[in-house]
Amino acid sequence: MRRLVLFFLFCISCSMFAAGSGAAAGAAAPPRPGADAYILLDPVSMQVLAESNAYRLMAPASTTKIMTCLLVLENCSPVEVARVSRRAARTGGSRIGLREGQLIAVEDLLYGLMLRSGNDAAAALAEHVAGTIEDFAALMNRRARELGALATSFINPHGLTAPQHYSTAYDLAVIACAAMQDPRFAALVRSREREIGSLDPAWTRLVRNTNQLLWTYEGADGVKTGTTDEAGQCLVASATRGGRQLLSVVLHSGNRWRDTARLLDYGFDETALVVAARSGDPAPAAIARDPVRLPYLAAPLGLSSLRIAVPAVLGGDLAFVHPLREPPALEVVYATPEGDLTLPIAEGQRVGTALAYSHGVLVASSPLVATRSIPRGLVYARLVEALANGLLGMFRQGLP
Repeated sequence: MRRLVLFFLFCISCSMFAAGSGAAAGAAAPPRPGADAYILLDPVSMQVLAESNAYRLMAPASTTKIMTCLLVLENCSPVEVARVSRRAARTGGSRIGLREGQLIAVEDLLYGLMLRSGNDAAAALAEHVAGTIEDFAALMNRRARELGALATSFINPHGLTAPQHYSTAYDLAVIACAAMQDPRFAALVRSREREIGSLDPAWTRLVRNTNQLLWTYEGADGVKTGTTDEAGQCLVASATRGGRQLLSVVLHSGNRWRDTARLLDYGFDETALVVAARSGDPAPAAIARDPVRLPYLAAPLGLSSLRIAVPAVLGGDLAFVHPLREPPALEVVYATPEGDLTLPIAEGQRVGTALAYSHGVLVASSPLVATRSIPRGLVYARLVEALANGLLGMFRQGLP
C-alpha cells in the first residue's frame, strides 16, 4: 500500500517538478542577462537552472540549423554526395558559395552548415534528404515533436525569417541536448575550422566557426550561432568542465557572448549535479498479476500465488542539481504500483518509478522498466509443466 501511495503522489508532483524553473533552491540568485529570452539547462537531469521568457515564441535564426544537422545525420551517410540545385545555390544570407550542379559530399556540406552557417548548404542538405525544402521542413517539425519541442514550427532548414518559423529558448535547448548526444554532431560543433571541398567542379574553402566562445570560454564545445534583423543575436551554447556539461540559449541578445558566459558561469560556480543512479541500474522487482486463475490446482502444487515478479532496471538517469554550497541529503525510493500491473508485460514497459528525495523534497524521478517480456498465463504454464513433470516422474517410477 505504501508503494501505491508513493506512486500516486509521484504522479501528482512529477509534473510540478518537471515544469519548475529558476535557481536551484538555496543557490545564489541566477544572473539576469540582457537577452529577451534565455535558459540555462543541465542536460543530464534536464533541470532548468535559470530562465526568462524561455517559452515565448521567438525567431530562432540560424540556430534552426541544429535540427537540420541532426536530421541529416539521422537520415543519410556523411560520405554521400549531394547535387546542388538552382534553388539551393540561390539561397540568400550567409553562404559557402555553392553553385548549381555542383557535387559535394554531405560531410563537407555539414561543416559548411554548422561552422560557416551556410544557408545554401542547408538548402542543399534538405533537398538531398527529403527531395524538397518543404518536405524536409515537415520532417523537422515531426522530429521536434518527438523530442518534446512542442512549441516549435520550422518552415525552412536555415532560419531565414519566414512567417510561422519560430521556436522557444526551451525548445532549442531540448533539441540541442538531443543533438549533442550524437558524437558526430558533437565533433562538428566543437570544430574551430575545417577545409571543405567540392568534387565537381574542384574547389576548396576554409570555413571557420562563428561561435567565438570556442576560443574565449573555458570548456566551450558548441553549438550554434544565429543572427537576423528580426531575431537579433542568438546563441545556443554548450560547455563542459570537470566532466559536467551545461547548455544555454540566449535569443535576441545585445551581447550573446557576455550573456552566455554569465549563465554558464553561474551554473558551474553555484550548482552541482548529483547522479543517484544510472540508466540500466538494477531496481527491485515489480509485482504483476496473472489473470489466468486455477485456484483448485495452485495450492496442491505449491503455487499459492498468482503474482509474478517482474525484473526491472532504471529507464533513465536518476539525477538532480543542487546548490554547490548545500550538500544534499539523498534518499531513493522505488515506487511500484502493486496490484495494478497485469500480465502480459512487454520488455521495456514501465512498471514503476524511482524517486530521489533530498532533505525530504522530491528532486528527481526515473521510470522503472521491465528487462524481459512475461506472457499472460505464465502461472498456468507453470502448472501444466508441474503436472507434466509429476506424471513423467510417476511413469518413470513404474518402469522396471
